Amino acid sequence: MAGYSPILPITIDAIDGIALNKSYSAVAKQNFKMLLLTVPGERIMDPLFGIGLKTFFFENVTPQTISKIKTRIREQTAKYLPYINMLKLDINSDVRDSRDVNALTVHIKYEIVNLNMFDWIKLDFDLNPDLF
Repeated sequence: MAGYSPILPITIDAIDGIALNKSYSAVAKQNFKMLLLTVPGERIMDPLFGIGLKTFFFENVTPQTISKIKTRIREQTAKYLPYINMLKLDINSDVRDSRDVNALTVHIKYEIVNLNMFDWIKLDFDLNPDLF
């Protein structure tokens, strides 16, 4: 069966050779995740592409930082994914246990414009210094 784009990271599939996204919603979700995770400067030929959530790992998580992340997500989505309409954007930070392990959760509910399709993305980051 034909697909719209390769699934990233690229994997081998017994049917298609390279595993493929076979729905518009899967392509849109993958594109959105790539925008969220790409650090500006990583993408060749477009150094402004990306939100770079990883760049916020070592900042103090304050209301100002969360506001900065939300603004960046809104601006980048409007510029690079105009077919996405964000319905809800939540960013939460908490301390998970007695070891003082910080966590950041990004939860986005969105609509794929003109297709009347709805989906969500949830990214969880444990900001444990022992992992770095």
